[in-house]
Amino acid sequence: MGTFNTFEYLDHNLFVSAEMHFVQWEGKTGTFLMMHTVCANILRHFFGVENDCKVEDFVKICEIEKVLGRPKPGKDASRIPFVPYEKVGDPKDQADVRPFWQHGGDPGMNLFAWKLFSESPMGWALSRPDVFPLFFSEPKHDRFTSLCEPASQPGVFARLPLDILIMILPHLSTTSFVTLSATCRLLRLYATTVFQPHARSLVLSLGWATPLLGLGEYQAAISQNPKNALHLVHPIKSPRTGDWFLYLSHVHRTPSMRARRRIWNICEAVLRAVDKKLPASKYGKRLDMERSKIETHITHMHQAMLGMRELIELSKTGASLVPTHGWTGGHVHIPTNNQ
Repeated sequence: MGTFNTFEYLDHNLFVSAEMHFVQWEGKTGTFLMMHTVCANILRHFFGVENDCKVEDFVKICEIEKVLGRPKPGKDASRIPFVPYEKVGDPKDQADVRPFWQHGGDPGMNLFAWKLFSESPMGWALSRPDVFPLFFSEPKHDRFTSLCEPASQPGVFARLPLDILIMILPHLSTTSFVTLSATCRLLRLYATTVFQPHARSLVLSLGWATPLLGLGEYQAAISQNPKNALHLVHPIKSPRTGDWFLYLSHVHRTPSMRARRRIWNICEAVLRAVDKKLPASKYGKRLDMERSKIETHITHMHQAMLGMRELIELSKTGASLVPTHGWTGGHVHIPTNNQ
């Protein structure tokens, strides 16, 4: 799950890390829980595991399998027990992918009908969940086209004092707020101006609508393309004067944000399942002792990984050295090009 490392999919049921650590994905009793980086980051977010995490933070991720059981094999490969994948979140954001899987008989040989799924009404679920709508630091001039002053607007809401309208806003759902603001030109004018602070608070309350800062989503996007900084929303640094209403509207329209909501809801369901099952589980009844075992194992695994990384770096220099991180296998001789 990327708690310590990033794996690449090879083929034939195998994943490999940069340290040449091979993992067989599916076995007879279950599967390793491998996730795309974005999905893993969202899951880590719900369990409070940020980039600067400690060993005890990683224990929280390990507890998923300890409490809920190993992800299933066969036709349900990689599905975490007790998580209702197809029933979480808003019905319009749900997708049942099970009919598109075909079990190949042998471990790791499941086949997914990608083309059939992409052409189905659920094809949006294949969209990248880290593509955010453009954010503008201020409303564009053409957003004010055809918007007129309050005096020329009829209707019940148009006649209400502005301060009363602002008092009503917190009692509306996001959908109701966006819909109301589109009912007349006056309210569209307000949405583009005085309603922006409320739109901003709604965007930030969603959670999934902005990059996760503690897990490096924002910085990763900027590193890949510095131009992204111009229009990528930042939950803290983006100006309060920005067009938050337009952004709020767009995050509920794009396939990428729809896919992100689905993943967000599934990860939240994993957390709920763990919290519900933990007290009565065998693991929960021996919580302190079991957590101590996991911490010891994670510490040793982390040291071994650092040692292997150091060996790989040393191999690039042709040196004959001993790594300093947790390596107990004796001296390792790395031959030079002349040997």
